[in-house]
Amino acid sequence: MTDVAPLPPWLWLWYGYAALHVPAILTDIRDHAGQLTEAPTFGPVQLTAAAHVLPDFIYLAGLIAVLLPGARTWFVERRWRARASSSPAVRELAVFVAQHAPGVAVTANLERSDRVAGVYPAGWRRTRIAVFAPMVTLWRSDRASADAALRYELGHVRAGDQLMLGLGSPLVFMLKVWAAIFGCLAAATVAVQPQRATVMLLAQPARFLLLPVIGLWLAELGAGRYAGPLSHPPRALRRRLHRPDAPLWPLLIAFPLAVAVDLAVTAATDVTRTARLDHVALWVASALLLALWPGLARWWVRLCTGLPSTAPRPEPRLYAAAAILPAALAALVTLIL
Repeated sequence: MTDVAPLPPWLWLWYGYAALHVPAILTDIRDHAGQLTEAPTFGPVQLTAAAHVLPDFIYLAGLIAVLLPGARTWFVERRWRARASSSPAVRELAVFVAQHAPGVAVTANLERSDRVAGVYPAGWRRTRIAVFAPMVTLWRSDRASADAALRYELGHVRAGDQLMLGLGSPLVFMLKVWAAIFGCLAAATVAVQPQRATVMLLAQPARFLLLPVIGLWLAELGAGRYAGPLSHPPRALRRRLHRPDAPLWPLLIAFPLAVAVDLAVTAATDVTRTARLDHVALWVASALLLALWPGLARWWVRLCTGLPSTAPRPEPRLYAAAAILPAALAALVTLIL
């Protein structure tokens, strides 16, 4: 399969944004925790406070995932019982992985059949891929599908995603849990206090889900471009993006557009100048990342895998054109601030 350059690391851009807001996140948790305990009964104020504090824990989960990779290694290798294996098939899989990313080790649990493979960190600069019984079956019976599944995990390694995504990711876990819990809390809050102001108040924590989810899906789609169209669902979307004539620009402007949607919701709930400047800063960072990415992509792959990239250099004109959108949005919002 022809090598492809990784997409810009949008999830890392979001991570930097979250890291800069740690003091505000901790203050928000303190304030809403006080609201949760200020009344003897659990009413609309407490429901709204609970809905607001959950996104803060998503941001903290993303930060913890990167800061404590060793704890995640410990958790993954006990939760999934992934160990070094002397199985001939696992050794062959390790050879395949080493050809694409020589620093990545392969662990295995050939007694589990509920997963195929998963990437996880073994430190800030070390990575492991756990394989399970279905991967060995694929390796023996359908080598093309096994290659695609492994390349999918390696696609995350090439993009540096493994510190935030993959097996045992607290960020992914919190995003899944938050969606379900927030839906229940929002429904209960609106049922108890069905005013328009309540709905708008709930829109503010809901918007915090947007940027990490878009970053997550762009990371998944980027890994899918390296693996091929048959690795993970949604398969129809991945097949379309993997076609030789598939346009790349939707994946380049998706994150800046998500920032615009986030600002639209923010404008209805938080009109402070600081809140809007945060979005301007994200657009400026997005524009710089897009404009510089054709020159940075190969360096990024080498940093993450230890091997030089064989992918064609990203088209500078396409990335420069995509950078116009966030630059223009940043200029427009700055003018009206």
